[in-house]
Amino acid sequence: PAARLATSGAEAADPHQHGRGRGRGGGGGGWDLATTCAAAPTWCVSAHPEPTSIRVLVHALTLTVFGLVRMEPSLNVRAAPLEEEEDGEGGPLDEIDRPAICMGQVFDFYRAPCTKFRLRTFCYVLFLAQYAYVLAMDDGTPDVNNVELCFFTWCIGHAADELHQIYESAQRQVIHFDEEGWGAVDVVVFFILFPVVMCLRVHALAHCDELPAIAYAEDADGEPPFNSPFDNEERGARCYQLEWARII
Repeated sequence: PAARLATSGAEAADPHQHGRGRGRGGGGGGWDLATTCAAAPTWCVSAHPEPTSIRVLVHALTLTVFGLVRMEPSLNVRAAPLEEEEDGEGGPLDEIDRPAICMGQVFDFYRAPCTKFRLRTFCYVLFLAQYAYVLAMDDGTPDVNNVELCFFTWCIGHAADELHQIYESAQRQVIHFDEEGWGAVDVVVFFILFPVVMCLRVHALAHCDELPAIAYAEDADGEPPFNSPFDNEERGARCYQLEWARII
């Protein structure tokens, strides 16, 4: 029945068991699809066609419109006995339940670990590309452009995600700060370094001159102003907040 097939994974004993297993089998780009389908509460990613990284990523980014990845009932659903219809006769799912089935497939696809892992990797690559762009386009002035605002907002999102991971690890009684140290690195970066940088940028925006003594802007001749004899007269004082923000 569609009501059971569209049931949220929250009813399972551990919703994070939806495909937690990793391995070489199943053709899922490192994810053991057999374990995934056995642990999934409702729907799981089918092994046919092979859910490659590109296929899963494009299917997720296009909001599952093109049907590049097929979903099939999990082993839990297939092992459950069929319930009888209201008229007392068992039969196939009624057409009126199709929207509920589709929504259940979509939600379980985005909850699948193989989907979350690829989306997280893709977004982190975009985050690093934006970080490089912010550093490359820094002109030494205290002005904050839209790209930098988006970058700082993304940093706040990473900090919120780190808090969510710590909370989930505590709920599941799993050690978040393992021996590899990546959890501690994330805490230092997103809870110490980036907040310090944002505070320095805000302080520089409020107190520094519009064109500090050390800036990357070009003069009228198109040359850097560092060796100009009129540099100290035409430009304001050095903005140490910006310099420390760049160093951090």
